Amino acid sequence: MTRLVSGPDELPHGESVWQDTVLTLPNDSPTAYRNQFTGVMHTASERDGQRVLPLAEVFATFPVALLVSVSAGS
Repeated sequence: MTRLVSGPDELPHGESVWQDTVLTLPNDSPTAYRNQFTGVMHTASERDGQRVLPLAEVFATFPVALLVSVSAGS
């Protein structure tokens, strides 16, 4: 079994946990998202022809995210 963290007192957030893991999105999905819990904005990028969100960024400071797409100017 693979674990995200090594102990019960650690939270699964940050680059050390998520490294280069990404969330692959449909190519026609929005590119901008706001995490409703933290207020942080995230922008999808392209990797190997796929639209992705780097999870190390999404979970940089908090181990849970509720991502809501935002339009330009929001």
